[in-house]
Amino acid sequence: MGICNIPIVSLFISVYTGNIYFKRASFHFTSEKGGFSVWARNGYEDIVSQFEAYKKRHPEDTVLYRNFQIKPWQFWRIYEYSDPPYRLPYREMPPDVSRVDIVK
Repeated sequence: MGICNIPIVSLFISVYTGNIYFKRASFHFTSEKGGFSVWARNGYEDIVSQFEAYKKRHPEDTVLYRNFQIKPWQFWRIYEYSDPPYRLPYREMPPDVSRVDIVK
């Protein structure tokens, strides 16, 4: 039996490597002009539907960015990097982002 199969060790590895998050959403998205800023709490499909509604009200702000990096050293996540959220262009997290979603 490998040491990684021991539940407490497995939990520690998952938290340390970023596979489990406590008390925070892990993926954030913003629009080009900053009027749309949201944490992915209910999945990517929810983000897309919210952004589509936002674009109807703000046709000049139509580019959605992900604010989380691809981390190639986390090779166990390689299958995730072809998922739709990772295909969005990357932009650094704005410094004034709160944990509250903002959709103007």
